[in-house]
Amino acid sequence: MEGKFSKPLEFGTGGMRGIMGPKEGQINELSLRRATQGFSNFLNNYKQILNRIPDNDPKKVFDKKLSRHLYNDFPKREMAVVVSYDTRKNSPEFAKIVALTFAANDIRVYLCDRPTPTPTLSFGIRRLNAIGGVNITASHNTKEYNGYKLYLSDGAQFTYPYDEIITEEIQKIEYVSDCKLMDEKEAYSKDLIVNLGDDFYNEYVSEVESLITENKLIKEKGNTLKVVYTPFHGCGRDYVKRVFKDIGFTSLYTVKEQEVWDGKFATVKSPNPENVESFKMAIDLAKKHKADIIIGTDPDSDRLGLLARDRKGAYVSFDGNKIVSIMCDYLLANKDKFMPSNKKHFVVKSFVTTTLIDKICKYYGVNCYSVATGFKNIAACIYAHEDNEQLIFGCEESNGGLLGDFIRDKDGISAAEMISEIALVMKEKNMNLVEYYDDILRRCGRVYSKNVSVTFDNEKVKQDFLTMQKGLMDNPPKKFAGIDVESVEDYKNSIFRDIKKGTTKEINLPKTDALVINLVDGSKVCLRPSGTEPKVKYYFIFDKSKES
Repeated sequence: MEGKFSKPLEFGTGGMRGIMGPKEGQINELSLRRATQGFSNFLNNYKQILNRIPDNDPKKVFDKKLSRHLYNDFPKREMAVVVSYDTRKNSPEFAKIVALTFAANDIRVYLCDRPTPTPTLSFGIRRLNAIGGVNITASHNTKEYNGYKLYLSDGAQFTYPYDEIITEEIQKIEYVSDCKLMDEKEAYSKDLIVNLGDDFYNEYVSEVESLITENKLIKEKGNTLKVVYTPFHGCGRDYVKRVFKDIGFTSLYTVKEQEVWDGKFATVKSPNPENVESFKMAIDLAKKHKADIIIGTDPDSDRLGLLARDRKGAYVSFDGNKIVSIMCDYLLANKDKFMPSNKKHFVVKSFVTTTLIDKICKYYGVNCYSVATGFKNIAACIYAHEDNEQLIFGCEESNGGLLGDFIRDKDGISAAEMISEIALVMKEKNMNLVEYYDDILRRCGRVYSKNVSVTFDNEKVKQDFLTMQKGLMDNPPKKFAGIDVESVEDYKNSIFRDIKKGTTKEINLPKTDALVINLVDGSKVCLRPSGTEPKVKYYFIFDKSKES
């Protein structure tokens, strides 16, 4: 009797993630084979499948040009995918299973031969002219998790309408016997699996290093900036050390215990650079060397954490909003050096990211676009505007930034390089990053943010949140913290409510389970369940620019 699949894992804002285990709905060999078989069926039959996308999108989410951009791009690509993995338990084995499933479906696999950062995968898809890719990772989640980040030919994770179409193809796989698998020796002998080695990784590193704008200063003074780095047992280790050595940041101190590739993440409770408690060992090392900054990348190295030394010698933690604000201001101030272009520059961020980004863009006269959460939506926005405008920066509050245009996902490696350049430039001006951020607030607007997460430790907590969220959607408040509510954005039902005027209109963005409450003073509150972890997330953005 052949095994039958029941409920599959679902794709969230950052791919498909779950606890590793043998059960249905967990990450294991069978769940990954099913997902890969469904994706393979989609790739091998994309012409017939994508013809189901109507010319006039009934959801009115994207125009035809955007919703079909990959349909037009696929014929130009090789029927090949890039497969990578991080340092988590079982990741190499899972990657091999995924590769052998693709090979059995006559899809060539460019297989990474070592733990590889997510941004390197995105780069590889574009560089190798592949039609898609998969990274086996659960990013910053705890050791019990693993996951499956799925990418299409533009090097980005898929958005609507591809999310619905690919999910449908996966759900059609009912039985284990429907999942093909090729013998490993046969796959290599038929050239259906090709290992990626040093040449490939060197190309990515070269692209990252090309982003530097102050080459001369770093070569001459880079050794004066003391940096402590922790890879949190992840795959950023070799990349950050290599880049820093190449460009001239030679005073780099790495937390040795956290350099070890360890899927158990033995030295931290969580390998998440958003959590300052994870930096305890790095802070101890920084104090020893009187380091200027502390940086950390998560296991798949797409996120960056930051602490900076202030005038009193204390290490001040920067949340994601502060990190991307610093990067955005610096890049826009140096936009002609960083990203020369005959086109107008633009910035794109998620709608839960601080509105200080909007104010920075206004200060420099650069367009700023806001999209739904998930870097896949930032990538879609890049495509929608790239004919007439040049991306200079993409960002989200969860410690993610995208510099340059050679990838389509957030990149902790290039962010580490850029934040160190900024720290050196400020040090030459006798400033630290704490003072630089205060200067941004003074120039652009006094916007403060606070994010709070509540874990679903039981089903009741989750249901209580969903009930509260629905109540707020059905009956929006007229005041919040004593301040009048101006409007409410209900992204789950695609409704924008103007509270003052009593009118509604449709939101033309992909549906997502989020609610945004906008206050008359420019402040906002957002709440949504996490798309990657069993959490509820609350985002508070306070705009005090109008106050004296």
